[in-house]
Amino acid sequence: MQTTCIEQELGFDLLSSQFGFGKSKYKWDYVDQGSYRAAFRGEDKKVYKVPLEIYDEYIGENEIEFNNYLRIKELPNFAWHGNSWKVPEMQIFKFPSFGEFEGSDGIYNLSVIVMPYIKGKPFDQCMDKCGAKSIIDCLEYDRANIYYGMFDLGYENVLILSDGTRVPIDLQC
Repeated sequence: MQTTCIEQELGFDLLSSQFGFGKSKYKWDYVDQGSYRAAFRGEDKKVYKVPLEIYDEYIGENEIEFNNYLRIKELPNFAWHGNSWKVPEMQIFKFPSFGEFEGSDGIYNLSVIVMPYIKGKPFDQCMDKCGAKSIIDCLEYDRANIYYGMFDLGYENVLILSDGTRVPIDLQC
């Protein structure tokens, strides 16, 4: 993913509007949120992840995710039983002008993760009412977690594309 000034400007705009530092100049579409962050789609059709709270022990989750991305992007794509996995490109923008905030394991600046918008179904929507479609599915996600050194790849953190490719969209843990 090529770094551009517009992505940095959009990230600054989103953080400003989310935390009351200013009014947004751009249109944002809410995508979804997890335990500690929310995702919005910008006018450039990319996803921007921001913290839910700035005075929260989880303020550094974007930096943790980006460090995991840097670590695993060097690995060959994981594949198992004919299913391929592809890690999407990501960028992080840090904004020291908003100040420093204390997290559970350090001091952080507000930051934004930028990544492509990916259309797919979350793994948990591809399961039947009894759990995974098969024990093979469960083993695949366990092995992917081990391969990537993660522990939360699965369910809503992995999208399955129409061609069956698995795309982890949350590399935070």
